[in-house]
Amino acid sequence: MKTPASSAFDSTSDCATKPAQNLASYKQAIADFEAFLQAQNPSNIFDAKECKKHSSLQNYTPQNSSHKDSSSKNSTSPNSTSQDSTSHYSTSQDSSPSFLPPDFHPHFLLAFWEMLLNGGKRFRPNLLLAVVDGLNPILNKNAFLPALALECLHTYSLIHDDLPSMDNAPLRRGHPTLHTSYDETTAILVGDGLNTYAFYLLSKCVLPPSVAISLVRELAVSGGLEGMIIGQALDCHYENQKLSLEKLQTIHIHKTAKLIATSLKMGAIIANAPSELIAKLESFGLELGLFFQVRDDIIDAVQDSTQAGKTTQNDSAKNSYVNLLGLSGARQKLNELKDKLESSLDSFPKGIQKNLRFLLAEFFKEIK
Repeated sequence: MKTPASSAFDSTSDCATKPAQNLASYKQAIADFEAFLQAQNPSNIFDAKECKKHSSLQNYTPQNSSHKDSSSKNSTSPNSTSQDSTSHYSTSQDSSPSFLPPDFHPHFLLAFWEMLLNGGKRFRPNLLLAVVDGLNPILNKNAFLPALALECLHTYSLIHDDLPSMDNAPLRRGHPTLHTSYDETTAILVGDGLNTYAFYLLSKCVLPPSVAISLVRELAVSGGLEGMIIGQALDCHYENQKLSLEKLQTIHIHKTAKLIATSLKMGAIIANAPSELIAKLESFGLELGLFFQVRDDIIDAVQDSTQAGKTTQNDSAKNSYVNLLGLSGARQKLNELKDKLESSLDSFPKGIQKNLRFLLAEFFKEIK
């Protein structure tokens, strides 16, 4: 099978100097990713042929490649060592592991996919796609498995965050939480499964091994002991102690912001962006993560569960920006972060600017 050549982003790439001039490519990537995600559903996940059909991705090939098929022995990626040959990659990847038959357990696999497929803003995967599309849109489909890995890890964190030992929340994404619709054991194990499945997906992505390893490292750091896990541990430990603004911000940088920053960073790594741009995107992502935490605290204070799609009025006794600064002060903090983010967008390449402005427009609206 012939595979289309796709160039990674570098200073000489056409995609670096001539990104898409409109939003059509990014909007299509968002729609295609959602279709790809929905294809991983309990009705066909056990059918390898069906799963493979939905998971057909472009081969990742170097700029100006002259190879004709995926078995070429001389094709190497522009950002890898000589052993990172594209001959290692198939144009069709099965993203599903070999699960036990669905009737082996009465509900576990349905529970596994239920929250992943039901609702959600897909914000983190769409951040990743915004960067890839903004720099080198020919790699959009190659980014789907890393984007799905992000969504899996984020979803696992929500399932565990809602557990009785943590927030004890009954509602998430407009649906009952897993521990209420099934049981706590199922919720814990589904979360564990999604966490490990994220890294399985990264091992299957159609990218050079050096890129895949970098993605694994970034996701493990931001989702692990140096990021989300320690952030959640601190949040639970200090739940009944009033914190300073600085300490509250430290918790949320780790709990929320680092994974958002990593979403942007992973997109830049896939597109082979220069280190200076990767660092700028990471810094932007940390500010964006704080913005989202302040926004979430305000939503918890002013919206009901139907509006928010999750349990609200739940932070009255917890450390939050609203409790620390008051509702008016939290809104002021949110606007300050928004202004800083909008100003920072101007420094990014036009393609990334365009995509991020589109993605963030809804979130920048005033909360009522």
